[in-house]
Amino acid sequence: MRRRRLGAAAALVRLAVAAALVRAAAAKAEVRYDAKYVPYAADASPRAARRAREVFFTVAAATDAEEAALLPFWLAHATAAGITGENLIIVLHAPHETAYYKAMASTLEAAGALGHVRWSSGYSGPAKEAVRRGVAFARFRQRGLLRDGDWIFHADSDEVAVFEAPLLEVLKRADAAGADVVGGLWTDRVAERGVLAPIPRNASSGTAALFAAFPLDCAFRRKPKVVAYRLPRAVTDGAHEPLGDGAKYAPDRAVVYHFKWRASVLQRLRERAKIKRGMKRHSAAKLVDTLVARLERDGGVCVGCDDMKGVCCRGCDVATLRALPDFIKPKM
Repeated sequence: MRRRRLGAAAALVRLAVAAALVRAAAAKAEVRYDAKYVPYAADASPRAARRAREVFFTVAAATDAEEAALLPFWLAHATAAGITGENLIIVLHAPHETAYYKAMASTLEAAGALGHVRWSSGYSGPAKEAVRRGVAFARFRQRGLLRDGDWIFHADSDEVAVFEAPLLEVLKRADAAGADVVGGLWTDRVAERGVLAPIPRNASSGTAALFAAFPLDCAFRRKPKVVAYRLPRAVTDGAHEPLGDGAKYAPDRAVVYHFKWRASVLQRLRERAKIKRGMKRHSAAKLVDTLVARLERDGGVCVGCDDMKGVCCRGCDVATLRALPDFIKPKM
């Protein structure tokens, strides 16, 4: 009997040590950031009674010329999906209070948003998700607007997710199937002849002008995306996978169109290489440098090059495209 008690006591000690190690690892991995919630006048107004299950749209965006041009497109995307302004959960990465930041904040207020989070510290993928969950989601939870069971329609600022059915219908089917994740697959959109074109300035017809300006489908990476998830489910940095065990995917899948290959991409890639060097990730920085050199050499994406055969098309079934991961991560 005494041995059993000692064995049980030793097991409890081991569990306590393991828990302490987990807490220490979590503390070491803690992501630091500076961010605050900026309310609009609508934030103080009374809201209609919420439904049993709400759908929210969340984006984290930079504050520069092209992101400002993209903003009306992803607002149109959210509206077309049936999401109202008061269900927008938006993070604006704005280390400086620039004219673009102020303009984007005003556009969000005019769209009916309750507010936004201004993230003012340096960029990193983990920090972006920490700000989204620790400030933006937390604010909506504190107000009783966001609860477990609600759906999050999650997009990067350069993505448009397209389903064969309306989003709200897709989420109803997910609920019926007991799913808490809706997935998709990345497909890059590229301008004619692979030119690094600017974002169009006309969003009056929804996202149509954006697709028209970048008419080619390319499969540089067939990387999975989490397009929507039901709380308390969370996602990885970049929303490529759900976090935790037991995620169940819905039967519907989206094509996630990625509008990265635009006029500002060279500047953004150089900034990314700089960040990676600051993190001592020199090999990763060198890969980015190699991609920049190829884009500069070819004057954009060389859609007619030999290694691009079968990678890009116009109006085809994107599932038939051949992936070319070496374009993003060239072999050294």
